[in-house]
Amino acid sequence: MPTNQNNQAAEHQLKEDSDSQSDNQRDASEAHKSQSNGKAIVAKPGDIICGRGFHIANHRGNLDFHLMVNEYREEYLSSKRPHKTRITKHVLKEIKSSGARFIKS
Repeated sequence: MPTNQNNQAAEHQLKEDSDSQSDNQRDASEAHKSQSNGKAIVAKPGDIICGRGFHIANHRGNLDFHLMVNEYREEYLSSKRPHKTRITKHVLKEIKSSGARFIKS
């Protein structure tokens, strides 16, 4: 009978793993939420989410941010420090003017 108990335990573990995967998929498909001062922040499509993972990397705001940064990459890399600061401020100004926010995952 120990094998029957082992099988039941394995089936139970598989169900828990399956439930956990479903929860993770549901979380990834919903709007990304972040906590700030005890309040939930729901990411808008243009927001830049700071964090790791597939759903964060493929968030519309993060993709737009990477495109914008890549536009200035060559100029930034070939510049001296004072101009690098101006480029960075310009990029941040563009982000703010679009209404996007940096939020923590």
